[in-house]
Amino acid sequence: MAERRDSGRRRGPSTPEADAARAPATVRSDPRVAKLARAVGNDALRARFAAGEACRDELLAHVVERLRDIRELQRREVDLCHRGSSFPWWRTVADPGKAEFTSPEPTRWHEAARRYDRAAERLCQGDLRRGRALLDDAHEAERRAREALTALVDAHDVGAPGALPELPAATEVTGACDPPPGLSLAREILSVTTESPEIPHRKRGRDPWWTLDEDEEDEEEPGAPGGP
Repeated sequence: MAERRDSGRRRGPSTPEADAARAPATVRSDPRVAKLARAVGNDALRARFAAGEACRDELLAHVVERLRDIRELQRREVDLCHRGSSFPWWRTVADPGKAEFTSPEPTRWHEAARRYDRAAERLCQGDLRRGRALLDDAHEAERRAREALTALVDAHDVGAPGALPELPAATEVTGACDPPPGLSLAREILSVTTESPEIPHRKRGRDPWWTLDEDEEDEEEPGAPGGP
């Protein structure tokens, strides 16, 4: 019994204000979190933080995964630019019947990398709501880049953006964390400035359909009724 009384004196009264005061320093340093601690109590806050941190880490892992995939696609485009005469891809690009074959453009991935980097920055600050919204924007930028990707690049083995996890109920803010090592891929992607070499032959448009009809009429005219 004495031990329980001593424990009670050390702990003090259990109120939201007292629980907030006993929260870790990293929690008390954020005014948003301190306000939440006063409102719900430290035990509830810890539960929310555990769920929030798990979601934060999952979203950051998703960012790293997306950066790895777009970095791989960028490497493949850079490789095309450097292969020169060993793989004369420009012959395919110049073919007017193959519109899906365009010149490689390694810098097309810059915008997606910038948006993923911004999203990761907010997530590392503990701002789940804003970080997830920025992830939606990054997904859209990646989709646009993939849609414009030349068919010269085989991307069937490279994953595309999937569904994002939902935020835990009533959790929009969680603890801050250090950036995961994989985020350095964003800087690698942005540092690439390789441009496609000038192709010897530009893609020529198809002849208009009405010119084809005229050619056919010219061919039939000598044998037409009433002719010479």
